[in-house]
Amino acid sequence: MRNLIFILLSLIIFGCSKDDEDNKYNCENIESIGDINLNDENYTLETTGRGIDLREDGYEVSLFYSYYSESNSINISIKFPYKKTGKNVIEKIHFSYTQRSDNPEYYTIDLTPENFKSEVFGNTDYCFEGEFSTDIQIGGKNFVFDKAILSYKYEEPLNPVTIE
Repeated sequence: MRNLIFILLSLIIFGCSKDDEDNKYNCENIESIGDINLNDENYTLETTGRGIDLREDGYEVSLFYSYYSESNSINISIKFPYKKTGKNVIEKIHFSYTQRSDNPEYYTIDLTPENFKSEVFGNTDYCFEGEFSTDIQIGGKNFVFDKAILSYKYEEPLNPVTIE
């Protein structure tokens, strides 16, 4: 009986410490913004939403960023596995760009990892921080992201329900 109690206590202690390890990334100084350099121009995007979805191999997080001015707008959304960090973790980037002028232009594309390089530094219940770069062509127009730094400090922790 004592062995059973010892095993249960060990599982509880080690189970909690694993959760703590997953959330060790320091989210204190994280701002919810996207700082991007697009075609040699700097833009600061606002965070506009987030989501978490259950998929066959775990959870997928979606983050949304937007920039708007009188002359143009930029929308970026990214998808990546919950709590995974490292190189090329971002699985999808949706990018749209609108140029407002006498001849308005609209460009949109869904990028897969073959089209960009990425690195995720922090991916916890409390925040996300990562970056990507790419050089793409859409409808004859070139879009170069030298470095897009995306961060998001969640208003409420991501805490998906475990379904058994």
